[in-house]
Amino acid sequence: MSRWWRTRRWRALHAVVEIDEPVPAEHFKAVAQVIGYVLRLQGKLPARAG
Repeated sequence: MSRWWRTRRWRALHAVVEIDEPVPAEHFKAVAQVIGYVLRLQGKLPARAG
């Protein structure tokens, strides 16, 4: 997935999800990707292979 596409998806997610509100089911995968990205930046998850 390109960086451009990730950024676009994250911005779209941010536009529809408010803090402390449930995340709509159709956005679960995007949320998991964001959390994984942040944890990798913090060194709490290994880098992805590939």
